[in-house]
Amino acid sequence: MISIVVLTMVMPRIREAGDQGMMFGYACNETDNYMPVTLDLAHLLMTTLADIRKEGKQMTYLRPDSKSQVTVEYSDDNIPQRIDTIVVQHSTMTLSSLLTTHVRHS
Repeated sequence: MISIVVLTMVMPRIREAGDQGMMFGYACNETDNYMPVTLDLAHLLMTTLADIRKEGKQMTYLRPDSKSQVTVEYSDDNIPQRIDTIVVQHSTMTLSSLLTTHVRHS
């Protein structure tokens, strides 16, 4: 079973960057592009949501400033076994329950 967590970002009165990026500093053989499978899945999720948002036919509440994180459980041999958690962070203009419903049924 995949746990899905949807966070809502509260926009401060004074607009500032307010977010810090995570950096991966290694290559691995988990994917064809030599990136960790967690990063590859997070990128795929965000690319897919961006395509849906740009199409404008469904999930019209999506905004361009979203973030995602995917957590994977590994075996003792460092082989990905299952997706443990998917986190999608979006602006307060969206409804968490709508996004959660779309992700679970897609």
